[in-house]
Amino acid sequence: MASTIGRLVNIYKGTVLAGTLVATARTKSVSINKELIDFSNDSSDAWRTSAAEAGSRSVDISVEGLVDLAVRTFLTDALAETQDLFTLEYADGSELAGTFNLVSYEESGGHDGEVTYSVSLNSSGAVTFTP
Repeated sequence: MASTIGRLVNIYKGTVLAGTLVATARTKSVSINKELIDFSNDSSDAWRTSAAEAGSRSVDISVEGLVDLAVRTFLTDALAETQDLFTLEYADGSELAGTFNLVSYEESGGHDGEVTYSVSLNSSGAVTFTP
């Protein structure tokens, strides 16, 4: 598998074709989580025994970058308690897409530098990966 440059991974509010590119993003990260179902009991001989199937699944996306007017929609979304479609597009054209809640929004900036933001998105419902 070829290496990917981070700036070639894009995040869109909406779809790649009809959404809004978060152009000021500098860092994007994805965490895919599966909650274990533990079936351990006295006959497990002290070994954890679990189901292959997850109890619950979730995807968390974090985005960091520079504040501009377009990014202010994140602030609006955070205050409005909405759910929106977000799509992460990789350099090879594959996509990770689903409905996400914006669970945190943070801005910071020093007197002698740019204003930056960070956003955390948590999935609500199924998330799909299209290679």
